[in-house]
Amino acid sequence: MNMTLNKIGLKMLLLCMVLVAACQKDDNFPELSNPIPLKPALLSGTWTASKVVQFDKEAVDNGFPADVQKKDLTTAFPFADFKIKFDLDATGKPGVFTVTPGNAPNFLTINTGNWSLDDYVFATNISLTDPGNVNASAFRIKRLESNKISLQIVRNDFTDNTEYSYYEYEFTKN
Repeated sequence: MNMTLNKIGLKMLLLCMVLVAACQKDDNFPELSNPIPLKPALLSGTWTASKVVQFDKEAVDNGFPADVQKKDLTTAFPFADFKIKFDLDATGKPGVFTVTPGNAPNFLTINTGNWSLDDYVFATNISLTDPGNVNASAFRIKRLESNKISLQIVRNDFTDNTEYSYYEYEFTKN
């Protein structure tokens, strides 16, 4: 009986040690309560389209083969001609944007207007609007690095507003 209690005690001690070690802070990952800020200055400047991929939402949701889920359109059109410039206002906040599509298809529907972020602490969306135009574009921010940004725009069915496809646009800062 004493030997069984010693084994149980040893197991409990090991379990406590594992739990304490598992609860230690990992400095490689930022705390969720203190997210990395996305300052508008990081987006300021001219960006050139470097990759465009179309995704079929139904194929993605149903786990179809990768070649059915997405199609790389980067070389199908001259997307490398597409440029967008984000300017800041005098206070350092998002200001005006300008699109220069060149020979690429203009997927934004507007060429100039105002840009904004949904949150300056942890932005997930960037909006492009023109007060004189009813068209607007909203992108999900998928990834931001020092000189690259990946934006996603969703296409919905007009009849029932269900998402049927989305596009990911990768831009490189000039």
